[in-house]
Amino acid sequence: KCISHDVGKNFLGENMMKNFEQVTFRKGAIGLLSTTGEKGWWYPNLDRSIVIQEEVEAVHLSLWKNQDPYFAFRVPAWALNKDGDNDICVWFHEKTIVIEKALIKSKGP
Repeated sequence: KCISHDVGKNFLGENMMKNFEQVTFRKGAIGLLSTTGEKGWWYPNLDRSIVIQEEVEAVHLSLWKNQDPYFAFRVPAWALNKDGDNDICVWFHEKTIVIEKALIKSKGP
């Protein structure tokens, strides 16, 4: 049994990555910006935290490797008070993601 946000195995027995799909992050949620690491891959930079400035729905970049316990999300620049139309990669710790999902769910429609 595989649920989209849980690690499981596919029909070949290979490990599947977590997929949080879309998550609404509230104003004040804290994430990390990226740094370039081994083989040119992006990783969360523990020295570059950033705060969500406006509630935003972010898309999980689920196909990226090396995620856990931090997960990469595509966040519009406006939600971070940044100029431009580009999206910015922000990494969120899994605990933050779970808390944000629970708080938004309890908020109701």
